[in-house]
Amino acid sequence: MRARSQDHELTVTPEHRLEKGRRFTTVVRYDGAPRTQVDLSVPEEPLPYGWIHTDDGAVVVSEPEGSANWFPLNDHPTDKAAFTFVVTVPAGLEAISNGRLVGRRTHDHRTTWVWDAPDPMAPYLATATIGQFDLRSYRTAQGLRMYDAVDPDLYGEPVDPEDPASPTFGEIADASLARQGEILDFLSGQFGPYPFSTGGGIVDDAPDLFFALENQTRSIYPGSAFSDPVDGDLLVVHVNAHQWFGDSVALAEWKHMWLNEGFATYAEWLWGEREGLGTTQEVFDFFYGDIPADDPFWDVVIGDPGIPFLFNDAVYTRGAMTLQVLRNQVGDRDFFRILRTWAQRKAGGNGTTGQFIALAERISGEQLDALFDAWLFTPAKPALPTAMATGATARVPATAASAPRTPPAAATLLKRMSSGRR
Repeated sequence: MRARSQDHELTVTPEHRLEKGRRFTTVVRYDGAPRTQVDLSVPEEPLPYGWIHTDDGAVVVSEPEGSANWFPLNDHPTDKAAFTFVVTVPAGLEAISNGRLVGRRTHDHRTTWVWDAPDPMAPYLATATIGQFDLRSYRTAQGLRMYDAVDPDLYGEPVDPEDPASPTFGEIADASLARQGEILDFLSGQFGPYPFSTGGGIVDDAPDLFFALENQTRSIYPGSAFSDPVDGDLLVVHVNAHQWFGDSVALAEWKHMWLNEGFATYAEWLWGEREGLGTTQEVFDFFYGDIPADDPFWDVVIGDPGIPFLFNDAVYTRGAMTLQVLRNQVGDRDFFRILRTWAQRKAGGNGTTGQFIALAERISGEQLDALFDAWLFTPAKPALPTAMATGATARVPATAASAPRTPPAAATLLKRMSSGRR
């Protein structure tokens, strides 16, 4: 017996009682024309997401709840599952999904693509992006299987129309994607082993796509994001850091979003330091000194921002600032142990802010309630601690006045790009 409510909920009642601990299979026949959703949480900036139609197919980016437009599911991050995607498209088009490509067959002018994603995955991270792509399969130096798909339209015009010698969006995207192996090695050194068996990215020339999304093992980027090589590298770092924080360790509830975005933004700070763009402390100093106390930025309670502020810049930047303050408080050794332990113990599951705080206190042996209350749950600009333990690269200011007058390059880039990532 089945029942479907007006709010797209499907209830399935088995004919016979299900025995506890016994596996069962439910088959749901599901059809229709997928539609694009619009995020109206910020009315002045409506944002399309979900199944976004393009000139040659569709780009699929479903965060936070767009997946129900194209397959039946319990659309919540805690209901993870393994996925097999069987997608049939007109011959000549590619269908790119998560995981490993295990089959491709053309018959009667149609091609069926089969992708296998065996690792537990939150539904919003699934994709079935369709279009014309240059699909490349290769292995990194560490042997990780990668799939990159770049829209050939991105190689047409130079980034700077007034300079025909400037690179195209596709060329810049290629260069940033070519660094994925290097980036994943770097992130593995910070957070522990890469949590999946494949990786890669999709870059689509989709005018209605305004953000990148960390679809599990197959991140999606708008072609327009690759207008600058350094910007492109930082964006690839951000979405790949989500493979640890957001994908492998997913949220238990959306209110814990800073555990995704603050961590991925801090990964950019770490990469920027590696690339000579400024230390993580210099980036922190810049944002702390540049954003005045009466700026609405500080009003957002990033530990529970609410729907209108779920993807607010404060969740990203103040989230990363919280991690820098934690690092200064507990020192480098305990800080990176906290991050690696969180990624390892929660791998394949879900986490909450309270669980992260408890882990940080257990590893550091310190009482950290005041720190997290100030940075996550207080709608005001926190005062800087007068005494903090410093890591190898940290230079902790005594007051906000010590923030650098000239922003480090990483801070400038992050501020410029903050609306183009998730």
